[in-house]
Amino acid sequence: MSMIITLEEARRRRADGLSRNETPPEFGDSEPDFTPSGSGHSLSVRSVTQTEDSIALEFTRQHGDSWRYVAAWGKWYRWTGTHWEAEPTLQVFDLIRSVCRDASINAGKPSAETKIASASTISSVEKLARADRKHAATAEQWDADPWLLNTPGGVIDLRDG
Repeated sequence: MSMIITLEEARRRRADGLSRNETPPEFGDSEPDFTPSGSGHSLSVRSVTQTEDSIALEFTRQHGDSWRYVAAWGKWYRWTGTHWEAEPTLQVFDLIRSVCRDASINAGKPSAETKIASASTISSVEKLARADRKHAATAEQWDADPWLLNTPGGVIDLRDG
């Protein structure tokens, strides 16, 4: 489960020596700490030098199997486990925002932290992710088999009813 925190909270946690997956003791943490002893932060973004492209690649590493972008329709689609669903609430932007926050923690300088967590960086990362081959889809891919009909209850093969 992903925990979203503010940039200020991330800075406080770094100062307190807590990773993104740790909850301060006063909250009665019931989740395990996956931070190896003495390793510092256990963030998914590995590099200290972050670019918009490296952050977009990290987003794709984390979410490439469950998100597609169709440029012709200008929409992101999320895999629900049974079907692809148009996502109208900017959830991708929020997921990228979380990846940027993680990356900002490793930036090393407050000015770099602020830049990485900025709306312009988040927007740029989202645009780069749209073009990643793992996310990019065409309108034609959605109806590749004209004999299959997707319904809320599942897929029906029209050849055998």
